[in-house]
Amino acid sequence: MPLLVLIIAVGAILRLYGLDNQSLWRDEANTIHYASRETIAETIRWLISSDVHPPLYDILFHGWIALFGESIHALRGLSALFGICSIWLIYRLGRSLCDVRVGLLAATLQSVSLMQLYYSQEARSYAMLSALAIASMDGFVRWLRERSRLTATCYTLATLALIYTHTFGLFIPLVQSVYLLLRLSVRRLGGEPRSAPPDAGQTKRLLAGWLGLQAVTLLLYAPWIPALLGQARSEAKAWIAEPLAGAIPQTLLMFLSIAKPPWSYPAPDWTNMLIVFIGMTPLLVGASIYFARRSRAVTPEPEGPSGVTMLALTWLILPIATAWLISKTPMRIYTFRNLIICAPALYILLAAGLARVRPLICRVALLAGLISFSFGNLPWYYASIHKEDWRGAERFIQTSFRDTDQLVLVEKGPRSWLPSTYYLNLAGLASRYPVTVDLEREDPVGERIWTLGFRPKAYDKRLLERGYRPLATREFYDGVTVVLYGRRDS
Repeated sequence: MPLLVLIIAVGAILRLYGLDNQSLWRDEANTIHYASRETIAETIRWLISSDVHPPLYDILFHGWIALFGESIHALRGLSALFGICSIWLIYRLGRSLCDVRVGLLAATLQSVSLMQLYYSQEARSYAMLSALAIASMDGFVRWLRERSRLTATCYTLATLALIYTHTFGLFIPLVQSVYLLLRLSVRRLGGEPRSAPPDAGQTKRLLAGWLGLQAVTLLLYAPWIPALLGQARSEAKAWIAEPLAGAIPQTLLMFLSIAKPPWSYPAPDWTNMLIVFIGMTPLLVGASIYFARRSRAVTPEPEGPSGVTMLALTWLILPIATAWLISKTPMRIYTFRNLIICAPALYILLAAGLARVRPLICRVALLAGLISFSFGNLPWYYASIHKEDWRGAERFIQTSFRDTDQLVLVEKGPRSWLPSTYYLNLAGLASRYPVTVDLEREDPVGERIWTLGFRPKAYDKRLLERGYRPLATREFYDGVTVVLYGRRDS
């Protein structure tokens, strides 16, 4: 329909415009490093030994690079494609759960979401994770309605792709299972007086079918489980901070485009949070009324009130709350980007609430208010730097680098220098710069030494001890730092 095409077109423009505005940063450079191995098998071996994620995105990325090259547009194009697909997928889910109106409203929120836009312009797996979470949920809803071989196959493939993309994808089958148990329990306890009494045989067949689907999915995921356990044992989580009390409200601010990237755990902005909760309350209440009285049934029975509210709230709350609780232990897993799987649930709830607002002018005004946060932040988003600025640092070095100078890439953490080597190779300057990484084993030979690193704590003692002194320092966004050293006797 024309309106859906317009919504997808707007989302595509937002995701493709300014795709190369930001410098490549360390996580993206690591993704390129893994995916650019000579074979897929070698890529998987690198992931098992050095990363914490399943391999599907990197396998696709391996083929994508082979087809389209390693320009910034090409590298981020795969994520942009998944981001665009997610708009259509959430429309399909909203239409299936409720009606076309809810599908269009949910697609609008997904299309302009600053969080969805941000990760659709990053060469990482998060846009793919969001799209596949929606696809799995849509497959789940359709399987509950039809329970055919086709819907079972579509659900299994979507869910398998999801959990092979990111470990947080495992939350989605958990959400679906918890919802199903809750839904059946409510019906059995008489929580829906207008519905027909549940049939014990039908319930048993439903649960048997669902357990069979999960067994097949688990069996197909089993080859990765030893690698997953090995990654969990070996990966240090020290870089993930313990989430504060305001982390969960801050997550909702991100979903609604009120909080700007990059996202961390600052002290909560209670003014913004108050605006969010005041604004969301009537919409969520409207959604509940809508789902309870008007929408089609999601449970196997075709009649009776819908369980969509329960499904959407379980989808929104369970992964966030579980990740937050786990992260209060030494096993820190709560990061905003991982929880992108929950954002579509909020968009579905808000869309359903908006769909019940009358008259039309009030609905349009509320929708405009919701998306104004995103559009209000777009000028800042496209004009400012909000990723590590390795490209700016490399350009700064080029302007003053002499043939007798030497460049040292200072390593802080595994492969932290990868973004700089990407830009050196892209500019054809890697052969010009005699790069040294390990100053412990090799003495510098240049009259002037440039160091390029990420958040150095102080001047490099190894150079100071070898008779060099700092001449100039330039810091770029998020701690990318260039220091020029010269010999004391020169």
